Amino acid sequence: MSFIAKLMEGFKSLVLGADPLTTEESRISPRILCQYRVNMRNAGSDFKCSIVDIGTTGLRLEGVPRLEKGQHFRISYPFAEAFKEEYSFEV
Repeated sequence: MSFIAKLMEGFKSLVLGADPLTTEESRISPRILCQYRVNMRNAGSDFKCSIVDIGTTGLRLEGVPRLEKGQHFRISYPFAEAFKEEYSFEV
């Protein structure tokens, strides 16, 4: 499948939803490159980091300690001087 076909399938699944993927399939799911600066809270520690790609099955962060696959944490957006609970959500 060509890159354009994969990209179009990715957009389609983001808009319409997709069937749940197995663990093996989730690493090959389409991702959208981005650069969102966010505040992150994990296990009581706050970090300033960036979301660098996002898809229907997860996201990739830069600027944080290593996280385990499937680990949940909180993101505060938009980027601020400090983590803001009222603008946060779990990922």
